[in-house]
Amino acid sequence: MSGVRLTIDIEDLIELGEDLEGISNRAKDCSVPMKIAAQILEASVIQNFEAGGRPSPWTPLAESTLLAKAPKRKALIDSGRLFDSITSRFDAESAGAGTNVVYAAVHQFGHKFDKTVDVPEHERRISRAFGKPIAPKTVTVRAHKMKMNTEVPARPFLLAQEEDIGDIKQAIIDYLRGG
Repeated sequence: MSGVRLTIDIEDLIELGEDLEGISNRAKDCSVPMKIAAQILEASVIQNFEAGGRPSPWTPLAESTLLAKAPKRKALIDSGRLFDSITSRFDAESAGAGTNVVYAAVHQFGHKFDKTVDVPEHERRISRAFGKPIAPKTVTVRAHKMKMNTEVPARPFLLAQEEDIGDIKQAIIDYLRGG
């Protein structure tokens, strides 16, 4: 008589139970793979800045912005405050990367400004007047109102790439398997 036979003996079940118990015990505190995940996420966000957007490039800077700033400037990197604020955190159950900079959401999601603001009196250092160079001097600018009517396009920087998610999953699997 021909056929297929599968035999499982009690030792196999005991070994399987021990393996599952080990996985269950390791799953109670996943701070080790979560630390790895946090590092991967932070590195991914930094790479997003350096690449000028991933997987798709961010909207280029407006011509007016390029004229007002250094022409070789990258989007979202002016003073470096936002870039330098990227941090990661983790605990036994979660991992993440982010920033505490107040204006970060404007850049992440985009925003349309359409309001009038009061500008207080202040001093400004000038070196040009009517388009012509002059000796640098400090002038007082009177208080005034300024209409803000501009749109900041979304430039999502807080996101992980597919390969990052795969690396995070693998780190968790390796940890749970005892690696």
